[in-house]
Amino acid sequence: MKQLFIYIIISFIPFLLFAQKANNYDYKVKNFESRINDIACDVSRNIEKPTGEQLKQLIRKSLVDYYQIASLRDKNQNGIVTQESITKYNELFDDNTKVVSDISRYSGIIVSSESYSSSVFDYLTAVGVDFEITSAVLDKIRLDKAGYYKADVLVTKILYNGLDNDNSQFRCKSGRKYDLVMSYRIDKDNLSKAYISSISGNLVKDCEDAKPKWGYYGGGDYSSISASTTDYFNSKLNTLKLTVNPAYSACIGLFYLKPLTIKEKTFLKVGFQLGYTKLQSSIDKSSYLILNDNHSFNGSNISLTNPNSTTYTTFDRIVSIDKKFVESHHSFNVAVPLGIHHILNTNNDETFRISVDAMIVPTIQVYSISKWNGRLNYYGNFNFGNQNSVTIPKQDSINGNSTDEIESGHFGLKVNAYFQNEDKSDKSAGHLVETPSQMKLKFHPSFLVAVSPNFEFIINKEMSFTISPSISYTLNSFVKSNESNKPIFAGAPTIDGGIQDRINQGIKSTVLEDYFNSVKLLSFGLRIGLMYNLK
Repeated sequence: MKQLFIYIIISFIPFLLFAQKANNYDYKVKNFESRINDIACDVSRNIEKPTGEQLKQLIRKSLVDYYQIASLRDKNQNGIVTQESITKYNELFDDNTKVVSDISRYSGIIVSSESYSSSVFDYLTAVGVDFEITSAVLDKIRLDKAGYYKADVLVTKILYNGLDNDNSQFRCKSGRKYDLVMSYRIDKDNLSKAYISSISGNLVKDCEDAKPKWGYYGGGDYSSISASTTDYFNSKLNTLKLTVNPAYSACIGLFYLKPLTIKEKTFLKVGFQLGYTKLQSSIDKSSYLILNDNHSFNGSNISLTNPNSTTYTTFDRIVSIDKKFVESHHSFNVAVPLGIHHILNTNNDETFRISVDAMIVPTIQVYSISKWNGRLNYYGNFNFGNQNSVTIPKQDSINGNSTDEIESGHFGLKVNAYFQNEDKSDKSAGHLVETPSQMKLKFHPSFLVAVSPNFEFIINKEMSFTISPSISYTLNSFVKSNESNKPIFAGAPTIDGGIQDRINQGIKSTVLEDYFNSVKLLSFGLRIGLMYNLK
């Protein structure tokens, strides 16, 4: 019994849906009829008042017939266009009636009513004409000298589909607006039928459907930096004056805009961007001290010149920045901007438009290059029990023994160690050292939020030139932190104990990555590009 009840309910669903659809259609027709305005209709004085009222009712009925039939869809044949529906449509018109072809892409085309219906049958068979009449006003009724009554009705008609020049179908969700004059002819001796004698008018608002867009751009950014150093740096290296300088960026990219609204208002924006960023960390003239350092090559205390005569008890290493150290960090990244593009205003002649973008920009650093500039001095304080300490290589000798032998050993105590030739001291030949691991593949994600007003200069219907200032901020660190616990430029040697060995072991990656746990960018930029409408 329960299954039978469910079967009956399911069987009734198509009928209920059909009934609901019919009710909706009847409501639309009645609503249209109620909106036909004949109050201000100018009826000629030579027409008696009862006849005038009868003519008004006849024209109202004819307008309702047109409203029901002008889609040319046959309700008895699943709504497709048939010969029967064309015949009904043509019966609304007088012989040789000319009408404006409101289904044509371009306005001003005049055809016969038969040609109009034939085009619908041939090319809009499955859908017919999708339209709405938003206003119908009886303007005037006259008695013609030939013995006919003539009436003009002012109609506002919205078309939602049509035919292009090649007779292909197109849709217009926003609607194309026509102001029409529908002229009727009524026989004086037969007030039961009104024939449409002409339909004239003009397209007053073309389709305003939003179209997908695409474009490309190039630009650059200036970024102020918010950075914090690691706990190790703050506790062990805090005498160094380490800062991060403002950054500079450049980028090129493509984007695609997908409409989210019927008219051109709001779009989903997605893009692909290749970028380059230059960051610089710097250390002003300063120094730091490593107490009780036994970083000789074999890790033990070594006599200065004679193991049996003079042996230090403790050794403190001093690393001094003699000329400002600068690390240039060049990174290359890939980004996929994603967000909303919203049009704020378009001027009356549609030559200029203002819009705004709100974006989140996932970015992945894929490659980086580091370059160092500056000059370092390495000193050692050798403490001999209760005796006074000596500093190598500042002092020339200890107990008559030259310090040159010690300086050239694996203590790595050298003055005038420089990274680039321009940093070399004029006072001595110095020691050229290299930047360790200058080039690296990186895969570090960061996320930016960005807001950008766009000033769009519309060149033609297909293309516009855009200027877009922007402001963005990184939500997480733009640079991957390695949280190094190594003393910068003075790591425990593994090869020969020389300066280059200690520099290589004194850093995990780069100064930026080792000694900053967060580097965030507040960026101000400019993008210039071209944007195109897609059909």
